[in-house]
Amino acid sequence: MYLQELLTLAGIGNDGGTISSDRPVMGVKYDSRAIRPGDVFVAVPGTATDGHRFVDAAVRAGAGAVVIEDACAQVQSVPCVLVRSTRAALADLSAAFHGFPSSPLHLTGITGTDGKTTSVFMLSHVLSALGGTTGLLSTVAFKVADRWQDNALRQSTLEAPEIQAALAEMVTAGVTDAVLETTSHGLALDRVRGCLFDDAIVTNITSEHLEFHRTRERYIAAKALLLDAVRRSQAKPGRRFVAINCDDEGSAGLVPGSPVEVITFGLGEAAAFRATNVVCGAAGSTFSVHFDGRDYQASTQLPGMFNAYNCLGVLALVAGRGMSIEHAVGALASFAGVPGRMNRVDAGQDFTVIVDYAHTAASLEKVLTTLRPLARGRLIAVFGSAGERDREKRPAMGLVAAMLADLSVLTDEDPRMESSEAILEEIAAGARTAGARAGSDYHVVPDRRQAIRWAFSQARSGDVVLLAGKGHEKNMVVRGASIPWDEIAVAREELHAL
Repeated sequence: MYLQELLTLAGIGNDGGTISSDRPVMGVKYDSRAIRPGDVFVAVPGTATDGHRFVDAAVRAGAGAVVIEDACAQVQSVPCVLVRSTRAALADLSAAFHGFPSSPLHLTGITGTDGKTTSVFMLSHVLSALGGTTGLLSTVAFKVADRWQDNALRQSTLEAPEIQAALAEMVTAGVTDAVLETTSHGLALDRVRGCLFDDAIVTNITSEHLEFHRTRERYIAAKALLLDAVRRSQAKPGRRFVAINCDDEGSAGLVPGSPVEVITFGLGEAAAFRATNVVCGAAGSTFSVHFDGRDYQASTQLPGMFNAYNCLGVLALVAGRGMSIEHAVGALASFAGVPGRMNRVDAGQDFTVIVDYAHTAASLEKVLTTLRPLARGRLIAVFGSAGERDREKRPAMGLVAAMLADLSVLTDEDPRMESSEAILEEIAAGARTAGARAGSDYHVVPDRRQAIRWAFSQARSGDVVLLAGKGHEKNMVVRGASIPWDEIAVAREELHAL
């Protein structure tokens, strides 16, 4: 399409004057290094750098037009579109360029502090079993019909051009139901703007990413943007609603002011979609589901009460769509889980090794609480906290581990450009508030492979060793360098060496 046509479709006026261009638009980009001749370059302000600094570089690379919000970055050599927000423009242009691909799809957004990825995979599995052709975008992987691809970008919710391109690919592949992991960053930064959500799930809201949102109130407000996105999709056929965990204080707070219909789920009497008789074990959980006057018997291979909640959210979403709860319950039983989430590593050792992605105080608490009954001996936790991310969670994680684990091994997660020793000391400070003692209750081993090796050397028959924080990820960022890392492979190597 041509530039003026694209701008019109995207609903973008030009604060800098009239655009007259018959140049075809070949793509919409925000990275000047990725520009090809004919692309539109959108200069987006970022946390580390500002895209307006690279307008000239984009033009030299062949950009056919540039979109800016800073008038000082105007150029004369190509059409220059001045807008109030280039982030919003990036999303609107991307959706328009790809033909608004979320329109023909049934698009579900899943947000929350924990449980997003598992719920995305689980819902996709259930919808496939119910006859849909599914696609998903998540922290771990992307799925388009029967094609899978690892998410190597380490970004849970991609930037708008990648999201819209993926949705367009799903439409072409005949996908009927798309599920999108929707983070607070993705919502606050307009990455999912232009996505027409039919419905949504809110798993829970505790506290995370305060380095970005600054306050818990702003974090919650960012999550609430998904509900408003569902409201803005009223023109699509079907029911607009959101399934919310009403047992969780943070997510329950969204219910009174929700702009769309809410189906609550939980264990209490107040939940519209309620689980009772929940029995959790090492091999999974069983529970009864009550909804609309009927009861269903459900089971999952995934251990832990938190996974029972993930199941409830998915079933509530399915029920809200008017699909068969009975068939959905049957599909749940065959869902095997997500890579990097509560994965057991067995090399013949006489203790249990579990790899999980838990990287917040709340998720670490849930995993340790789940594993405690499985330990006939000690519960050993190996974990760290990412650099250049929410510092408040570091002492909280140390406190949780000191209270729930018998031994903690504090180690690198992704220190990035921060001091590893400083990060681990902040975690250790939290552990000490619970009375933990250095050298006996917790050990600091910055090198993650050495930390895992040391933890395994201490483990005895009947112990459970949790490796938390890396999960499915395939690299570790240390001093700005990306180092290959596969937690399950490293664990297996160290077990064999032992």
